Amino acid sequence: MAQKSYDSNGVFLSKKTLYSGDKVILKYNGLLSQAGAEGIYVHIGYGENWDNRSFVPMKNLNGIFEAEIDIQEGKICGICFKDSADNWDNNSGENYIFTISKKPARKKQTKKTSNVIKIKH
Repeated sequence: MAQKSYDSNGVFLSKKTLYSGDKVILKYNGLLSQAGAEGIYVHIGYGENWDNRSFVPMKNLNGIFEAEIDIQEGKICGICFKDSADNWDNNSGENYIFTISKKPARKKQTKKTSNVIKIKH
């Protein structure tokens, strides 16, 4: 399932496919940044009920705000942004929703046996 892109909203993730346990770089130059906000926080939650919610301060790097986030267990990761004046960018009430993929199962390695035949003399 292709990840929805929010590039036109100024929301960028460093990975196209997210797995729980990943560390990703989130970049933001959306509405709050364009309006001149000096400090922006990313609000993150997991699942339909926004479990394990957290606010992470973002660093302003020449007008593009950036934060490293840890992807936790869940099917979806919800993101929205707020500035220090309590203005929000929540994608017009829809939030920015990213699917968390299940890691593909690793194939078990079988122990290779030698093809050498021992002959008794």
